Amino acid sequence: MRKWWPLVALATAQFVMVLDQSVMNVSISTLVADFDTTVTTIQAVITLYCLTMAMFMLTGGKIGDIIGRRRAFTIGLVIYGCGSLITALAPTVAVLALGWSIL
Repeated sequence: MRKWWPLVALATAQFVMVLDQSVMNVSISTLVADFDTTVTTIQAVITLYCLTMAMFMLTGGKIGDIIGRRRAFTIGLVIYGCGSLITALAPTVAVLALGWSIL
């Protein structure tokens, strides 16, 4: 049973990323109203998020080989948590893009 824990951890992380993207797509109209911006701007932030996540998925394996998979996963979780906190407190679209897409 113990050999399945890494797969469960990775599957949970992937689920959180997909859920996060789905929530942003569903809330586009609310974000446009809250940030007084356009749909195109919010879609650009969502696209930036997708590209950033794809980039880190590809490089994350190599980083895991270099510093260790557990350490890389832990560091990634901390960075993702910081980005989520910044996103939750974002007063502008630029801060939203920084917290949600970049971090």
